[in-house]
Amino acid sequence: MMNDSTEHADTPLLTYTHIMKIKRLITMAACGVALSAALQAAESSAESMLSAVAASSAEDLLAEGKRLYDEKNFSEAFKYLHAAAQKGHPRALCAMGVMYTLGEGVEKNMAEAVKWYRLAAEQGHVRAQCNLGTCYANGLGVEKDEVEAVKWYRAAAEQGDAEAQCILGCCYETGLGVEKDEAEAVKWYRAAAEQGDAEAQHNLGVCYAQGTGVEKDEAQAVKWYRAAAEQGNSSAQFNLGLCYAQGTGVEKDEAQAAKWYRAAAEQGHARAQCNLGWCHAQGMGVEKDEAQAVKWYRLSAEQGEAQAQCNLGWCYYNGDGVPKDATEAAKWYHKAAEQGHAVAQCNLGTCYANGLGVEKDEVEAVKWYRAAAEQGNSSAQCNLGRRYESGLGVEKDAAEAVKWYRLAAEQGDAEAQCNLGWCYESGLGVEKDAAEAVKWYRLAAEQGNARAQCNLGTCYVTGLGVEKDEAQAVKWYRAAAEQGNSSAQCNLGWRYENGRGVEKDEAQAVKWYRLAAEQGDVRAQYNLGGCYAQGTGVEKDEAQAVKWYRAAAEQGHAVAQFNLGWFYATGLGVEKDAAEAVKWYRLAAEQGYAEAQCNLGTCYATGLGVEKDAAEAVKWFRKAAEQGNARAQCNLGGCYETGRGVEKDAAEAVKWYRLAAEQGHARAQCNLGGCYENGIGVEKDEAEAVKRYRLVAEQGNARAQDHLGRCYENGIGVEKDVAQAVKWYRIAAQQEFGPAQYRLGRCYQFGLGVEKNVASAVKYFRMAAEAAVPEAQYAMGASYEYGWGVESDLATALDWYRKAARAGHARAQYNLGRCYKDGWGVEKDMEEAVRLFRRAAEQGNAGAQCCLGVCYESGEGVETGVDMAKAVEWYHKAAEQGYAEAQFNLACCYETGDGVEVDLAQAIKLYRAAAEQGYASAQNNLGVNYLNGIGVPQDAAKAVEYIRAAAEQGDAEAQYNLGWCYENGKGVEKNAAEAVKWYRAAAEQGHAEAFEAINATD
Repeated sequence: MMNDSTEHADTPLLTYTHIMKIKRLITMAACGVALSAALQAAESSAESMLSAVAASSAEDLLAEGKRLYDEKNFSEAFKYLHAAAQKGHPRALCAMGVMYTLGEGVEKNMAEAVKWYRLAAEQGHVRAQCNLGTCYANGLGVEKDEVEAVKWYRAAAEQGDAEAQCILGCCYETGLGVEKDEAEAVKWYRAAAEQGDAEAQHNLGVCYAQGTGVEKDEAQAVKWYRAAAEQGNSSAQFNLGLCYAQGTGVEKDEAQAAKWYRAAAEQGHARAQCNLGWCHAQGMGVEKDEAQAVKWYRLSAEQGEAQAQCNLGWCYYNGDGVPKDATEAAKWYHKAAEQGHAVAQCNLGTCYANGLGVEKDEVEAVKWYRAAAEQGNSSAQCNLGRRYESGLGVEKDAAEAVKWYRLAAEQGDAEAQCNLGWCYESGLGVEKDAAEAVKWYRLAAEQGNARAQCNLGTCYVTGLGVEKDEAQAVKWYRAAAEQGNSSAQCNLGWRYENGRGVEKDEAQAVKWYRLAAEQGDVRAQYNLGGCYAQGTGVEKDEAQAVKWYRAAAEQGHAVAQFNLGWFYATGLGVEKDAAEAVKWYRLAAEQGYAEAQCNLGTCYATGLGVEKDAAEAVKWFRKAAEQGNARAQCNLGGCYETGRGVEKDAAEAVKWYRLAAEQGHARAQCNLGGCYENGIGVEKDEAEAVKRYRLVAEQGNARAQDHLGRCYENGIGVEKDVAQAVKWYRIAAQQEFGPAQYRLGRCYQFGLGVEKNVASAVKYFRMAAEAAVPEAQYAMGASYEYGWGVESDLATALDWYRKAARAGHARAQYNLGRCYKDGWGVEKDMEEAVRLFRRAAEQGNAGAQCCLGVCYESGEGVETGVDMAKAVEWYHKAAEQGYAEAQFNLACCYETGDGVEVDLAQAIKLYRAAAEQGYASAQNNLGVNYLNGIGVPQDAAKAVEYIRAAAEQGDAEAQYNLGWCYENGKGVEKNAAEAVKWYRAAAEQGHAEAFEAINATD
């Protein structure tokens, strides 16, 4: 079960922005009310009564100053307002503070602003109190003092100023200048909210939403959000949109959510823009429009909203609403990541891991994965674990990998759960624990993780951590396969093919194999190739088999490489190409696949697709043999037996034959039997040979059956029994084993174990000959030459002789040579005759050696012309084999000194050897030597004995010599009639001297 997970980018699914309180700590922009507002603020009745007379004049000044201010004549306005302020008018005092704050009609001066705010505030002016609080809160024109700020905010708030009440609520909520008190915060928010202050209404809504200072009440939160939202408060609009999106405090309504997001977004609210983008991306409450999504994401992202930056990066990454642009994606991920956005950090890590939009940098990938992982991002934790597992960008550390996988897995990350399961299965970084592996696989599988489903299926197949259950295996494989997991598809295909856990269905097997194969799954490609090769679940199609084997082979699948080599070797489904076969065998062999090593060895042994190299053949046979491949062991044994590519070593041959034989390899059993039969590498033991031949023969091996028949025919290791021989020959012959067909033909030819039947002999010879058995091809040639069982046909005889001769059959080469020498059935061609005689002679054929000697003696067909030394050399080779004609020819050479020094004793010895074989010419010459006492004591009676033997064979020279002996009474009693009889016999053969002798006698 392999961990086949790959690097992936986490999908940056936008989660809605969390509800955030808008804590309004007043800045001058916020508290610095417009002057016209300050001028219009109502004063308390108490203030009016305190200086009725003085205020009358100040009011005039204030009114003129207001008129000039509204006309934006700030410098003139300042004169009137300053005059009014010097009269102590509180509104004018506050207005002076504002002008110094804003630098309107006077140079900006916050210290001077504070002075005027204080004068107004001390008179109880609400806006001045609020602004003075803000100056203390922010250290503007005065040393920062949050306690003093709260004092002035409270003063304004207690006079009922809604803005001050809202700010005071923020101070209590955050503990700014006062002890934190959420209930007190709610009190002041409510006071302001009930006056219609939108900011306070929003903040009160947040308190209800989160249960801050008040019992959580989502419906109340919605109420206050709505109140603020309807006044145009963008934060409230955003949060109200969020409530509608989530169905929090209100019935879920995506259209309403989108409406309120849009209201806030159009005011520039960054988070609302982001969520409105999400609505357009998903078609949530609005029509799906990826371009609109990108527009809003961009507006939000350009304000620095990290979630929007991440989402915009995702759009560029996938080409959603914009053209795909990995560089742009990485840019936006980077912006969000630098703000600490975990998903963006994870995605940026993936960009660096894969070189997407940035230069590939595994170390940088790890940096960003770690940043996200430490924030608890499960995808980043999983990816960081994978980095530690593989040692990419960080030192390999299996325990650290497990740590990160576990953190992600415990968060429910299915990919991490699957990886953690694999760690427990394989003992990677943890102690092996099959039950724990299954636990994590199951958790991931139940979430729909296809890889985990596939691995869980395999656990049920193997019984790893669970009880074996083929049906459960099929269930999980199917779940993964239906998601497109190629490993599961292949496994499911195999179960359909073999009926494991499911009813056998070869068509279904092919369906699943194809789905996986089309995804590039190498096992499925190999299996699909096998289906086409065998016609399993699909019509047999060798070209398709080649296609799929090639697909797997090109991915390095050793068995597919081997099979593809075999198809090229045989030309099935592809044009035959031995060199291409060797290429694929080699690729598989170099991966250690024994069958391919064996076949590659055979290619080198035979020169198929590669230059013949016996040593290289031995090298590959040995590699396969050492893996226990019986075929290679047998072949290696053959190399040691014959000395092909290795020094001849019979004992080593027997060792390898025995190893293969112990695996039941039939050819090795036969070869081992041959070793016992001939004492090769073992002590000769013909009975053991027969035992081994019988063992394999009874299993139906034709070669062993043939050997067993031969043993019975010749009494080797068993009592001679030609009937048994015929039985085994016949069994092997029925399997179309050519050598046995030939031997069975011989049995019919000579009546061995069967009734003699030349026609049956020819029938079996023909079968064997067509199976390219050279001996049978020769036998067919002889049959046609002499008309045995067929009508004599020299042309057909020559065809068969040629086939046998090409196969190296010496007797056929000799016979064919005779035909060329004598012009039988072919045009006489002494050079071709000599070529054939030489090939046969070099194989030790005595007749060919003798004929070759004759050619050298006559100078016909040989380049050297007459060469008696060469003639003697070849005569000698044939004579030593007991070939009578060669013995006679060599004897003549020794007698005459042609090509050799005269040696009468050697001549007589050779004549005698040939004569004893019934060779007439030798008998005649030996008789003449006895008659004349040449090389032997003169002995006429002995002479007549040898001469008569030759004469009775029809030798004309001997018949003439025997007539002479009768005419002259040499070795026999004179007898003219007998003399004439023998002369006449010789004369009838054209013997000239015999004619003369007859005439003389007459």
